[in-house]
Amino acid sequence: MVRPSFGAAIGALLVAFTGILLCILILTPDFMRRTDPAMLMTRPGDHYAYVTSRAFQLQEEDPDKRVVVLLGASSFLHALGDDSELETEISRELGEQVQVVNLSAPGENLWEYASICDFVATPNDIFVLDLGAKRIADFASIKIGPYVKRPRFGFITDAWTDELIRAGFDAPKSTGVYFIDNFNFFLARRTAVKNLILGPVKINRYNDARPRLADDEWDEHMARILADFGDYDANSDSNFLILERIVKLLRLRGVQHIAIVNPPVNPRIKHLLPQQMIAKFEDDVQSFAETHDISYWRLDATVGLQDSDFDDWCHIRAPEVRSAYSKELSRRISAYARTGRSDISP
Repeated sequence: MVRPSFGAAIGALLVAFTGILLCILILTPDFMRRTDPAMLMTRPGDHYAYVTSRAFQLQEEDPDKRVVVLLGASSFLHALGDDSELETEISRELGEQVQVVNLSAPGENLWEYASICDFVATPNDIFVLDLGAKRIADFASIKIGPYVKRPRFGFITDAWTDELIRAGFDAPKSTGVYFIDNFNFFLARRTAVKNLILGPVKINRYNDARPRLADDEWDEHMARILADFGDYDANSDSNFLILERIVKLLRLRGVQHIAIVNPPVNPRIKHLLPQQMIAKFEDDVQSFAETHDISYWRLDATVGLQDSDFDDWCHIRAPEVRSAYSKELSRRISAYARTGRSDISP
C-alpha cells in the first residue's frame, strides 16, 4: 500500500481550506440577492433553492411596492399559473403594478411559513397562506425532526428558532458566517457548480410529467393519504397557535392583508375524507379568521373543479384550470386590496 506523503496530505488540506474560504467569501447574503435562482438550482424543480433565492431578492425590492406573497405546499403551487399571470390580473384590477411571488414548495410546513414571513415581510405586502385540514391534523413537532438539522431553505430566522425552542429542540448554533450557518443547504446543492459551465437550469416549478392515477391505483393512493391525515384533536390546538404567531408577526411588520385559502381537492374523493374532521377544520379556520380579521377563501366550488382536472387527490394537471383558479384567486386578492375588508367565502 502506497501511503500519501506528509506534503501531499498538507497540500490536500490547503486545497480544502482554500475551497471553504472561497465559499465563505463568495456565498454571502449579498451574493444570494444578486444571483439568478436558476444558477443555484440542481434541477428544474429544485423548489427550496428557488424559494431561498426569491426570498433574498424580495429583501432588495422597494418597500413601497405592493407585493403578493403566496405560501403553500405542492397542491397550491399546482393550482396556480405562472406568477406573471396573477401579476397581470391583479395589476389590471388595482390599476397599479403589483408583483406576485409564489414561495410555495412541496411539503412546506407551518414552521417554514413562519420563517419565510419573518424573512421577507414588509408593510405593503399581501400574504396568502395555503391551509388545508391535512396540514393542521398531521403537522406535529415529531415530524419536523429531519428539518431541524437540515433546514430546507438557505436562511435561519428568529421565527424558525423560536418554533424550534417551543417544540423542545435546541436553538441552531450561529457563527455569524452565512455559508457556515447554512452549510447543509449548500452541501445539498454542491452539484449546482456545473451551472457555471453549462449555464442555469431551465426552471420548471410544475411536475407536468406526473402521470394521472389509473382507476386501479386509487384505493392504495387514498389509503396512504387518509393514513397521513393524522390526529386533528391532538394537533390542531398547537398548530393554530403557530398560525396565530405567524399572523402576529405579520401584523408587527405592518402587514394589513392576510388571507387563508383552502387547497384544491379532487371532487372524486371528497366523500372519502373524514367529514366530521373537515367540518370542524372549516369551522375552526372561520373562527380564527374572524378573530384575527383576516380573509378565508374556499375556491373549489367557484372554479368548478372536476375529477378530470386532477392527477390525484389534490394536484391540478390542466393548464386551463390553473388559469381559472389563478383568475379567481386574483379576483379575491384584488377586492381585498382595494377595499381593505377581510371576507370569508362560503
